Amino acid sequence: MANRVRHQRQWIAAFLVIAAALLAPATASGIEVRTSQVQTDALLITADRSVVNDVGFNWVTSPSGAPDLVIGDTAAGIPDPIPTACARVDAMILRCPANTFTSIQVFLGGGNDLVVVPKPSIAVSGFITMELHLGPGNDTASDLGGTRDVWNGGPGRDRLNSGPGNDLVRGGADNDVIDCGAGKHDVGIGGPGKLDLSRHCEVVKH
Repeated sequence: MANRVRHQRQWIAAFLVIAAALLAPATASGIEVRTSQVQTDALLITADRSVVNDVGFNWVTSPSGAPDLVIGDTAAGIPDPIPTACARVDAMILRCPANTFTSIQVFLGGGNDLVVVPKPSIAVSGFITMELHLGPGNDTASDLGGTRDVWNGGPGRDRLNSGPGNDLVRGGADNDVIDCGAGKHDVGIGGPGKLDLSRHCEVVKH
């Protein structure tokens, strides 16, 4: 009985540590989400160059029935301020009305960053283009949604899977793996890397 109680207390303590980490205020090192001043219907997302980011995007149905875009950074969080159209879920996650924006522009700095877009469970009509600049580092990006991707892997050995849209994907300076996905008019650009591997790209350039 004593061992069982001790294990229960240890489990509860571990749970509280995880919960505290999830609810802790985001720091300035997380991704910054704001509306682009140049293109007012675009979301602009930037990150500190010294921070590793694990960024995810997904589409869900809001309580009103309209589609929401969910944005999260499970590694570094999302600090204030946030766009007035968006609402905070917790320190790491925001929800924004998807139909308000036509594009999302992401600029991540150094580090081995991760960007994931799962296949949405609802119809996506808000975003038309996802522009992604990954910067130095061995980055990984995967998009199973239907947006048109314009991606630049930057320096480092990147693994890029741009999904079903008609995409333009640049691997960058090192040896990269580019999978253009199911789009019928994809362009994969390997860059200076001599061992680039391109898959499912209708047009391949080096």
